[in-house]
Amino acid sequence: VYKRQDPTLKAGTVVLNKRITAEDHFQDVRHFRIQNDDAQLDYSPGDTMALYPTNDSREVDALIEIQNWTDIADKRVIIENDHLPIIDGGLIKTPTLRSLITHHLDLKAIPRRSFFALLWHFASDEREREKLQEFSSYKDPEELYNYANRPRRSILETIQEFFSVKIPIEYLLDLFPIIKPRLFSISSPPSSDKVDLTVAVVQYKTMIRRIRKGLCTSWLKTLNEGDKVIYKIDKNNLKFPGPEVPIIMIAPGTGVAPMRSLIHQRVFDFKANKNNLYLFFGNRFHDKDFLYGEEWNELVEQERLTLFTAFSRESGGYVQDQLYLQAELVAELLTHGNAVIYVCGSSGKMPNQVRLTFETILEETKGLTKEQSKQYLLELETNSRYLQETW
Repeated sequence: VYKRQDPTLKAGTVVLNKRITAEDHFQDVRHFRIQNDDAQLDYSPGDTMALYPTNDSREVDALIEIQNWTDIADKRVIIENDHLPIIDGGLIKTPTLRSLITHHLDLKAIPRRSFFALLWHFASDEREREKLQEFSSYKDPEELYNYANRPRRSILETIQEFFSVKIPIEYLLDLFPIIKPRLFSISSPPSSDKVDLTVAVVQYKTMIRRIRKGLCTSWLKTLNEGDKVIYKIDKNNLKFPGPEVPIIMIAPGTGVAPMRSLIHQRVFDFKANKNNLYLFFGNRFHDKDFLYGEEWNELVEQERLTLFTAFSRESGGYVQDQLYLQAELVAELLTHGNAVIYVCGSSGKMPNQVRLTFETILEETKGLTKEQSKQYLLELETNSRYLQETW
């Protein structure tokens, strides 16, 4: 691990990297545990961990080889301050060309127009120069979209396809985007020495049948127990109520990560009242991706958690459907129990559908008009009683 200059960064050791979805399930979701090597940690439910991924060594080697940099790859590079980009976490210590590429240059990024506007200068083949210039032009934006965005083509793949391109190393930081830290919701209760993460490994096929992998999650998947990582805790400053106040939690998939942090804190640290936590949890299959199912069932048996599940490929329902089925309970918790709503998960259709379901519940159980139900939820947001985190 290269030492970084940012004093807020911490060093940690991987002590757990376990798949928690079935082996035959399409999605690989993993439970990570990172033991802190530095001073005591300070985090709360809803906070996130920033991780600093690195490129696959095979892809780094591929770029070095195709650019004929093998002889200089492991020599130290000097970066003048005038050309030093803003790098979250700081620059690695005494970088070589190889380590600079590995730790800082995003080879998986989709190339933008500005990338092609510079790249074409380095192509010696006339046809390739013309093609690269076309991608940098505003005359036909659809051509660039069809080449880069639609198939999710990476910068490395682009360079590999234009064989005559030879990039002067002085232009690396002008040409390649910098790897940005990735944020993951913490799924463990506040601890002084460890952090749990619940991570879905990103891997899919594009329309041209090529497999795409997420930079950070692919890197995480390869980590073994004992490996070192650099990270930073980012505070979200969410205001959760005391343990006596009910919380209605809606979480499809890995959206359950911050819920797990909150539930464990209230149950084990705050000794929360029984039946004060209500979790609406959505997955595809009970036996394949019921994340932390054993934990939830144990808490249900202890009467510490009320659980409503939706397995979409089995029952055909989603979290908002389970929410609607419990309309009377939900309305009672909101209007007489001063309950807080906490929604986490994908930023697609789910958050809007969940909100519409709450509006419908208020209209049908409390006789509110559509406008009144909308206003009621807006007031909940203003008073930190409707919390939402989506990504």
